[in-house]
Amino acid sequence: MKQLIQIAGVIDIEEAKMLMQLGVDYLGFPLRLPANKEDLTEEDAVKVIKTITPPHKAVLITYLNNADEIINFCDLLNVKIVQLHGNISQE
Repeated sequence: MKQLIQIAGVIDIEEAKMLMQLGVDYLGFPLRLPANKEDLTEEDAVKVIKTITPPHKAVLITYLNNADEIINFCDLLNVKIVQLHGNISQE
């Protein structure tokens, strides 16, 4: 089984390209955090995510806990993978 590598806190296009060249599978973008400052703006995240090419994938890392809000945010970012943190209700 192939081991997968995810790097969180991607800050710009140059870093994303370097990580992909090094074989990183998943590039993580921590956004809409409750306390800490994000590594880049949502607008800049969209620009970086557009440069990610298969087989590499973007991951939204967030504390959001409302399914509709998460779906809408993923649509805005064009992200299909979410790493959830915090208290998530089963409802």
